[in-house]
Amino acid sequence: MKSACSAMRRSSSPERLRGRDQGLRGGRRRGKEDDAVKNSEIDRVGQKLRVDAIAVTDEGGDAAKFASVVKQVVDGAPGVPIILVSKDPAVIEAGIAHCADKRPLIYAATADNADAMAKIAKEKKASLAIAAEGLDALTALSEKVKALGVDGPGP
Repeated sequence: MKSACSAMRRSSSPERLRGRDQGLRGGRRRGKEDDAVKNSEIDRVGQKLRVDAIAVTDEGGDAAKFASVVKQVVDGAPGVPIILVSKDPAVIEAGIAHCADKRPLIYAATADNADAMAKIAKEKKASLAIAAEGLDALTALSEKVKALGVDGPGP
Protein backbone atom coordinates (compact mmCIF):
# COMPACT_ATOMS: atom_id res chain seq x y z
CA MET A 1 0.00 0.00 0.00
CA LYS A 2 2.84 2.38 0.86
CA SER A 3 4.44 2.03 -2.57
CA ALA A 4 1.08 2.66 -4.27
CA CYS A 5 0.75 5.90 -2.31
CA SER A 6 4.29 6.87 -3.21
CA ALA A 7 3.57 6.19 -6.86
CA MET A 8 0.53 8.44 -6.69
CA ARG A 9 2.57 11.20 -5.11
CA ARG A 10 5.28 10.96 -7.72
CA SER A 11 2.86 10.78 -10.63
CA SER A 12 1.00 13.89 -9.50
CA SER A 13 4.04 16.09 -9.00
CA PRO A 14 4.33 19.08 -11.33
CA GLU A 15 7.50 17.75 -12.97
CA ARG A 16 5.93 14.42 -13.92
CA LEU A 17 2.70 15.96 -15.14
CA ARG A 18 4.49 18.60 -17.17
CA GLY A 19 6.02 15.88 -19.33
CA ARG A 20 2.59 14.37 -19.95
CA ASP A 21 0.89 17.71 -20.56
CA GLN A 22 0.55 17.07 -24.30
CA GLY A 23 -1.19 13.74 -23.69
CA LEU A 24 -3.60 15.23 -21.20
CA ARG A 25 -4.78 17.81 -23.73
CA GLY A 26 -4.88 15.66 -26.84
CA GLY A 27 -8.17 13.98 -27.75
CA ARG A 28 -7.41 10.29 -28.32
CA ARG A 29 -4.37 10.15 -26.11
CA ARG A 30 -6.29 11.82 -23.30
CA GLY A 31 -8.78 8.99 -23.44
CA LYS A 32 -5.93 6.50 -23.16
CA GLU A 33 -4.54 8.38 -20.12
CA ASP A 34 -7.96 8.35 -18.46
CA ASP A 35 -8.45 4.66 -19.24
CA ALA A 36 -4.95 3.86 -17.97
CA VAL A 37 -5.77 5.44 -14.61
CA LYS A 38 -9.23 3.89 -14.35
CA ASN A 39 -8.06 0.43 -15.44
CA SER A 40 -4.69 0.28 -13.68
CA GLU A 41 -4.41 -2.73 -11.46
CA ILE A 42 -1.65 -4.32 -9.41
CA ASP A 43 -1.82 -7.95 -8.33
CA ARG A 44 -0.26 -8.14 -4.87
CA VAL A 45 -0.33 -11.40 -2.94
CA GLY A 46 -3.61 -12.44 -4.47
CA GLN A 47 -5.25 -9.04 -4.03
CA LYS A 48 -6.16 -6.73 -6.88
CA LEU A 49 -5.17 -3.15 -6.04
CA ARG A 50 -6.67 -0.34 -8.12
CA VAL A 51 -6.41 3.43 -8.22
CA ASP A 52 -9.31 4.65 -6.11
CA ALA A 53 -8.21 8.29 -5.93
CA ILE A 54 -5.36 10.59 -6.90
CA ALA A 55 -3.62 12.62 -4.20
CA VAL A 56 -2.06 15.93 -5.20
CA THR A 57 0.53 16.85 -2.58
CA ASP A 58 1.79 20.37 -1.90
CA GLU A 59 5.54 20.15 -1.53
CA GLY A 60 6.62 23.75 -1.97
CA GLY A 61 3.83 26.01 -0.76
CA ASP A 62 3.28 27.47 -4.25
CA ALA A 63 -0.51 27.86 -4.56
CA ALA A 64 -0.41 28.63 -8.30
CA LYS A 65 1.67 25.55 -9.10
CA PHE A 66 -0.56 23.37 -6.90
CA ALA A 67 -3.69 24.69 -8.64
CA SER A 68 -2.11 24.00 -12.03
CA VAL A 69 -1.35 20.39 -11.10
CA VAL A 70 -4.87 19.90 -9.70
CA LYS A 71 -6.33 21.20 -12.97
CA GLN A 72 -4.12 18.84 -14.99
CA VAL A 73 -5.14 15.87 -12.86
CA VAL A 74 -8.85 16.73 -13.05
CA ASP A 75 -8.65 17.23 -16.83
CA GLY A 76 -6.58 14.07 -17.31
CA ALA A 77 -8.62 11.73 -15.13
CA PRO A 78 -12.08 13.26 -14.78
CA GLY A 79 -13.72 10.21 -13.23
CA VAL A 80 -11.20 9.70 -10.43
CA PRO A 81 -11.71 11.23 -6.95
CA ILE A 82 -9.15 13.81 -5.79
CA ILE A 83 -7.34 14.21 -2.46
CA LEU A 84 -5.81 17.65 -1.86
CA VAL A 85 -2.85 17.38 0.52
CA SER A 86 -1.54 20.54 2.18
CA LYS A 87 -1.55 22.16 5.57
CA ASP A 88 -1.67 25.62 3.99
CA PRO A 89 -5.27 26.86 3.56
CA ALA A 90 -4.25 29.24 0.75
CA VAL A 91 -2.85 26.33 -1.25
CA ILE A 92 -6.00 24.25 -0.65
CA GLU A 93 -8.18 27.21 -1.68
CA ALA A 94 -6.27 27.54 -4.96
CA GLY A 95 -6.49 23.83 -5.73
CA ILE A 96 -10.12 23.32 -4.81
CA ALA A 97 -11.12 26.02 -7.28
CA HIS A 98 -10.52 23.42 -10.03
CA CYS A 99 -12.27 20.47 -8.42
CA ALA A 100 -14.92 21.65 -5.94
CA ASP A 101 -17.63 19.95 -8.01
CA LYS A 102 -15.85 16.62 -7.43
CA ARG A 103 -16.10 17.15 -3.65
CA PRO A 104 -12.45 16.33 -2.93
CA LEU A 105 -10.99 15.17 0.35
CA ILE A 106 -8.92 17.89 2.02
CA TYR A 107 -5.96 16.65 4.06
CA ALA A 108 -5.41 17.95 6.69
CA ALA A 109 -6.79 20.28 9.28
CA THR A 110 -4.49 20.73 12.27
CA ALA A 111 -4.74 22.75 15.47
CA ASP A 112 -2.97 25.59 13.64
CA ASN A 113 -5.20 25.75 10.55
CA ALA A 114 -8.52 24.21 11.64
CA ASP A 115 -10.59 27.41 11.37
CA ALA A 116 -9.51 28.16 7.79
CA MET A 117 -9.66 24.53 6.62
CA ALA A 118 -13.12 24.00 8.13
CA LYS A 119 -14.35 27.16 6.42
CA ILE A 120 -13.10 25.92 3.03
CA ALA A 121 -14.55 22.43 3.54
CA LYS A 122 -17.91 23.82 4.61
CA GLU A 123 -18.14 26.33 1.73
CA LYS A 124 -17.08 23.82 -0.92
CA LYS A 125 -18.93 20.84 0.61
CA ALA A 126 -15.68 18.89 0.71
CA SER A 127 -14.64 16.19 3.15
CA LEU A 128 -12.01 17.22 5.70
CA ALA A 129 -9.44 14.97 7.32
CA ILE A 130 -7.86 16.03 10.60
CA ALA A 131 -4.39 15.34 11.99
CA ALA A 132 -3.04 15.79 15.51
CA GLU A 133 -0.41 14.39 17.86
CA GLY A 134 -2.08 11.88 20.19
CA LEU A 135 -5.66 10.85 20.87
CA ASP A 136 -6.48 13.69 23.24
CA ALA A 137 -5.38 16.31 20.73
CA LEU A 138 -7.23 14.49 17.94
CA THR A 139 -10.42 14.37 20.02
CA ALA A 140 -10.16 18.09 20.82
CA LEU A 141 -9.55 18.93 17.16
CA SER A 142 -12.48 16.77 16.07
CA GLU A 143 -14.78 18.60 18.49
CA LYS A 144 -13.48 21.97 17.28
CA VAL A 145 -14.07 21.09 13.61
CA LYS A 146 -17.57 19.83 14.42
CA ALA A 147 -18.33 23.08 16.25
CA LEU A 148 -17.23 24.95 13.10
CA GLY A 149 -19.91 23.14 11.11
CA VAL A 150 -17.98 20.28 9.52
CA ASP A 151 -19.27 16.93 10.74
CA GLY A 152 -18.64 13.49 9.33
CA PRO A 153 -18.75 12.36 5.71
CA GLY A 154 -20.94 14.36 3.37
CA PRO A 155 -24.04 12.97 1.65
